Amino acid sequence: MNSKYQCVELNDGHYMPVLGFGTYAPDEVPKSVATEATKLAIDAGFRHIDSAYHYQNEEEVGLAIRSNIADGMVKREDIFYTSKVWCTFLQPELVQSCLERSLKKLKVNYVDLYLIHFPVPLKPWEELLPRDERGKLIPDTVDLCATWDAMEKCKDAGLAKSIGVSNFNRRQLEMILNKPGLKYKPVCNQVVCHPYLNQSKLLNFCRSKDLVLVACSTLGSHREKQWVDPSSPVLLDDPVLCAMAKKYKRTPALIALHYQLQRGVVALAKSFSEKRIKENAQASEFQLTSEDMKVLDGLNKNVRYITLADNFGGLSKILTGRSSLDGALVPPYLAADPSGARCQKLIFIWPPRSAARNLQVLKGQEASKKKTIGTSPCFPIKIRRDTKDKEALWEQLTSQTQESLKGSQSPLPEVFKDKPISSARL
Repeated sequence: MNSKYQCVELNDGHYMPVLGFGTYAPDEVPKSVATEATKLAIDAGFRHIDSAYHYQNEEEVGLAIRSNIADGMVKREDIFYTSKVWCTFLQPELVQSCLERSLKKLKVNYVDLYLIHFPVPLKPWEELLPRDERGKLIPDTVDLCATWDAMEKCKDAGLAKSIGVSNFNRRQLEMILNKPGLKYKPVCNQVVCHPYLNQSKLLNFCRSKDLVLVACSTLGSHREKQWVDPSSPVLLDDPVLCAMAKKYKRTPALIALHYQLQRGVVALAKSFSEKRIKENAQASEFQLTSEDMKVLDGLNKNVRYITLADNFGGLSKILTGRSSLDGALVPPYLAADPSGARCQKLIFIWPPRSAARNLQVLKGQEASKKKTIGTSPCFPIKIRRDTKDKEALWEQLTSQTQESLKGSQSPLPEVFKDKPISSARL
């Protein structure tokens, strides 16, 4: 078998090709490009195709897959197709309907893998990003364990062969894994992962739980202006990657892709260029020395190209960061006021570097760029910037909240108990 078709066995007995083709494209790219790029990818040997309801291109991707099937190049069972349930469909009764919409667009009977796209519920809405009259994103109250129950039902119904998650951190993974009555474990966790953000801690945790780590944005970023700081370093221009590419007579992209494969991570490569698609398909066809793998490990800088900023409920401008400790999405954690009259809001932000640049706290006042990386309308929380350990960070949040609540009739908010809730209604 050609090495590009190598697969990893998932914890439910199915197999996933270790090299995948990502289909996300910025809004300015015509949707029809997804059809041609996916055809080229299958022609080049990719058998793992990654998309999502949110990408709004599944009709075009499905056309490419069906075209290749009609041409006799592949059979449906040769293609491993991934889709994802979007944030506005995380209410349990909506999960299957989102999958059915994807299947209708794809014109297929099942997906090979279905993921929870983000652990950040938004109000059910036809728009992908529901906003209030002030233009602020509207969150929703969802128990992600109940969402997972609905994912299991999609698998039982034969609409998805395997189910997993995306952009989950360790705490969120543990919430699902420790859920009473769990029927199927997630088979994988898809997160941003590249040499500047190698996710080693999250990778080790996933391995310990028999979950596959799937790397997206493996080549850095497409550098969309609204998401990416133009001054951020360009991964594929890194001198170490370029020198290694010269040594192995490969491209820097191939070195970055193979780095993931050799460390046991499933890698997604995205391109719309026929030349680069063909090149990326060769990522499995060479081997790096153990010494060079250590050199690439040393490139890790916890660089996050993409941050998501928006206003929730008009209370403050929030940066939803990605934890440098475990590499997955850290959403705002919300705690309901015991009186029920309103909600307290804790904004938990990481990394501090991004918070200092992007966070504006309540009433339009700027956060201290030296100390404040978390806040609440009821009790501002200040965290030392040099806090590296997640448990120590959580301990600081808990102790400072308790201190601020002294003399108050309010109990410690649920957010600081056993595990953080995923969201609460504003």
